[in-house]
Amino acid sequence: ISELAPADLRGRYQGAFGITVSGAAFAAPLFGPGLLARFGTHLFWGSCFVVGVAVCAGHVAAAGPRRRHLTELRRGAVGARSAGAIAP
Repeated sequence: ISELAPADLRGRYQGAFGITVSGAAFAAPLFGPGLLARFGTHLFWGSCFVVGVAVCAGHVAAAGPRRRHLTELRRGAVGARSAGAIAP
C-alpha cells in the first residue's frame, strides 16, 4: 500500500487500509449471525462466494496496471538515486 501511494499521502493510505480491515473485523461478527439466521445458509454463503469472486476478479484486473505503476515508480527512484550520486 505504501508503495502505491504518493509519498505525501502514505499515512492516509495506510490509515484507510487499517480502518477498512478493522471495520470488516467489527462488522462481520456483528451482522453475520443475524444475516445467517434470517436468510439461511445457502443464500448467505452463496452471497459470500459471489462477493469473493467479484473481489478476486477486481484484483486480477488491477494486477497488470498496478505492476506497471510500481515498476515505473521503482525505475524513477533508482534513476533519481543514480543521478544524485553522480552530481557533485
